[in-house]
Amino acid sequence: MVSNLPPNGYRTRKTLIAEGALSLLSKHGSHGLTHRAVDALLELPAGSTSYYFSSRLALLCAAADCLFEQDRTDVLTFWDRDGELDVKALVNAWSSPPWHPRLLARLELCLEAARNPQMQQHLLSQREFYRNELYAMMERRGNDDPLKAADQELALAAGELLHKAVFDMQPATQQQTRRKTTGPETRPKGNSSKQY
Repeated sequence: MVSNLPPNGYRTRKTLIAEGALSLLSKHGSHGLTHRAVDALLELPAGSTSYYFSSRLALLCAAADCLFEQDRTDVLTFWDRDGELDVKALVNAWSSPPWHPRLLARLELCLEAARNPQMQQHLLSQREFYRNELYAMMERRGNDDPLKAADQELALAAGELLHKAVFDMQPATQQQTRRKTTGPETRPKGNSSKQY
């Protein structure tokens, strides 16, 4: 089984901690994810997160499981009656403003996996879900090499998500984020056209 989180509709404290970890990854990046930070975010007694997830790897895997469950729910809504997954529509949805927090958390988890073989294996096990679904779709299409086609589709989708996260996030969204964290912009007095 890929995910260790409970079924939808049953949210235990472990689930809430996983959601909190995902939120911290999105807002503060990997360096902002600590057991104490999750406790503080969720207003839990000190040591609660460490009790359920004793290591940083366990906490990261829990966050990845949380994201995977959310993603898997989304995927179900992008299948058509012919058994085709609209990958482009799914990527566009995951890179749209309502999904920006999840997209940022996704990138942080991928960066962790690039440095940690155990984390990489965890994400690879989740990747198999999408790979198997796309493989079955390519087989139905009669593709000569359905596995290769599935891997290419996955790679293209991942690349497009990365590109959208880095280059296509709306400037207005980034501006609002800066103002919330640093306050209103201030301009230096004097000639604003002065070159430095």
